Amino acid sequence: MSTDSMDEIRISTKGVVLSPAWVTASKNNESHPSTFFTAVTGVFNMSAGALSASPSSMSFPNQTANTRATLTEKSVTATAISQPPVSSLQCSPKAITAGSAVTCELLISASPQSAQIELESSSEQVLTPSVVTTRPNQSSLTFQARTSPVSKQEQVTITATSGTVSAEDTILVIGASGPVLQVQKKQAARAGELLSFTVTATDPSGLPLHVDGAAIPAGASFDPPTGVFKWSPQASQAGKHRIAFTATNSARQSTTASTEIDVDSGLPALNGPSLSCSPGAIATMTGKWLGAPGSQLSDPTGASFDLGGTSVNVNGQTVPILYSSANRVDFLCPETGTGTQMSVEVASRFGSSQPVMIGVQEAVPTILSLDDSQQNQGLISFYGMNDLVMERNSGVPSHPAQPGDQIVIFATGLGSAADSSPGTMLVRLSDVYVGVESAQAVPGHAGVYGIQVRVPAAMTFGAVPVQLQMTMPDGHQINSNIVTGTFEAVRQ
Repeated sequence: MSTDSMDEIRISTKGVVLSPAWVTASKNNESHPSTFFTAVTGVFNMSAGALSASPSSMSFPNQTANTRATLTEKSVTATAISQPPVSSLQCSPKAITAGSAVTCELLISASPQSAQIELESSSEQVLTPSVVTTRPNQSSLTFQARTSPVSKQEQVTITATSGTVSAEDTILVIGASGPVLQVQKKQAARAGELLSFTVTATDPSGLPLHVDGAAIPAGASFDPPTGVFKWSPQASQAGKHRIAFTATNSARQSTTASTEIDVDSGLPALNGPSLSCSPGAIATMTGKWLGAPGSQLSDPTGASFDLGGTSVNVNGQTVPILYSSANRVDFLCPETGTGTQMSVEVASRFGSSQPVMIGVQEAVPTILSLDDSQQNQGLISFYGMNDLVMERNSGVPSHPAQPGDQIVIFATGLGSAADSSPGTMLVRLSDVYVGVESAQAVPGHAGVYGIQVRVPAAMTFGAVPVQLQMTMPDGHQINSNIVTGTFEAVRQ
C-alpha cells in the first residue's frame, strides 16, 4: 500500500481514471503531474521484467530480462553510446504563448551506434528533456519544449550538445497579459470541520499584486497577503457557495477566478457510472467523501479489501479495492453474470453511500491513458523499455515508435478474449490494423493486461489514434476507447 503526493501523472481511460498506483516523472529536476496506474498514480519506474507488486516500482513484461533500459540511461538499444556531431536545431513556431509548447527538430550526423544528445534551455520557464537518445544511423529527431503558464516575455535559447559540438535556436515566449490566479474549482466541506486552502497569484511581469475575495461566507476568513482561506461551516450553511477571487497588479490589470464550496454532512456520495464493467476488469467510481481528504492510497495487487477505511461492496459483498481518494475509488469487478446489473456502494469512516447500478458486459476493453495529457496519451510502452510511445518531452521518459518496433499496450476489461488466442484481437494504429502477438496479465497489477504488437512499415506517422478491436467467442466485435500514440518514420 502506498500514499502518494498530488505532484504526479494520472492514468485513465477516456474520461475515467482506472488504476490505483501513482507514477512520478521529473522534468529538469522538478516534479511533473502525470500517472502508471491510476497508471498514472506509484513511481514511474519501468524496466525489463514484469510490473512489480509495488506501486512505487513498476516494470513491464519482457521475455529478455537481461536486456534492460533504465530511466536514467534512456537507452534505446543495448549498444554502446557514441557522440556524433550535431548539425542543426530548428524550433517551430518561433513565438509561443505562456503555457504552450514548441516542437524542435534536431539534425545530427548519423552513427552506427546510439548517441546521447544533451539539451538545455536558457530559461527555467522553458522545459526540455535533459537528454535525447538517437537510434543507430538516425540522422534527425524531434522533441518538445513546454513553457510555464506563468512565464514572462523573454527570448529563450535552446541548445543541443554532443561532445564539444553544439547547435542552438531561439524562441520568443509571450507572457500572460496580466496576473495569473490558481485556485481549485470545486471544494467539499463537512459541516463543523475546518476547510483550508490557498489561492496562488503570480504576475509574469513581476508587478506587485493584491488579491481580494468576494462573497466570503459568514464565519470564513481570507488573508490576502498569504492567499489562505479558512472556514468551518455550520450545518445551517449546507449547500453550494461560490467565492470569487481577483488579483490586481500595480498596472491595474486584473484576473478573476472562482471556487465552488459544497457543504454537507460528509456522507459518501457516488456519481453515476460512465462505463459498464466486465468480470475481472478495473472499474472506477467518482464522487465525494469516498476517503479521507487529501489521502491517496493504493494496492494494485488486488489483495486489499480496505484502504484507509474505504471499502467497496458489490451486491452486498466486499470486493478488492485498488485505489482510494476523497473523490475516486478503483475496484475489481467480480465474476457476475453478463447482461445483469451490479449494485455498488462505497463505505468509509464517514458512513456508506447510496447504491449505484452498473451494467455487466462480457468485455469492456479499455486502454489506460495519461489523463493529464492534452492528446489523451495512451499507456503504451516499448517492449522491455522505460519510455512511453509519445513525443520526446520534459515530463515523461518517451520517444516515438518506428516501424519494426515492438510495443506494449496496457489495457483492462478484455473479458474472456484475454484468455483466447491473440488472433481474437487487432490493434488499430492510425488507419492500419495489426495483429496481436501476445496478451498477458501484468503480474502485481490486478485486471491489467499487456498487449504486444509490432509497428507496421506502412502507416501514418505523428500523433495517431490507437484502438483495440476484439472478436468475441460468438463472432461479434467490440472496440475499445481511442487513445493516442506517437510514431515516426525511420530517419537515416
